[in-house]
Amino acid sequence: MKTSKATSYGNMKLKFDTDNIVVYYDKVNQWLFVSCANQLTFIEARKGFGECLEFIEQNHCSRLIIDSYAIKYSPLLPEINRWLVNEWLPVANEQGLRYIAQLTPPEQEWRLFNANTSLVIPPTVQIELFTSLVNAVKWLYIQE
Repeated sequence: MKTSKATSYGNMKLKFDTDNIVVYYDKVNQWLFVSCANQLTFIEARKGFGECLEFIEQNHCSRLIIDSYAIKYSPLLPEINRWLVNEWLPVANEQGLRYIAQLTPPEQEWRLFNANTSLVIPPTVQIELFTSLVNAVKWLYIQE
């Protein structure tokens, strides 16, 4: 049974919720906040990040925070990473996404958008990795 999550968090309103991925939209700052946890499945990633596309387009959202601090490695993560970079990111970029701040523990061996990947990130998207949510938010504030 899934535990219920808050329907709002500060300025953010809940838009999508599964056991391992939650999507909030912050209308004031016009950014999405995606929180991934545990062993994220490919189906959950497609649904959760798919929901983001609608909000990116409808709300002219150019900024995204991905909190992957609580995610656990699974063999599916490389497949999720390839899908995000090859399929999801180009569409999100076409719809206006320009900045991604990813929150991850410093010892974590993987990232959703791995800096060492051979996959090509669109040149119009800037991705920064952070170990502190405060620093991620500060960086997003100065973008645009």
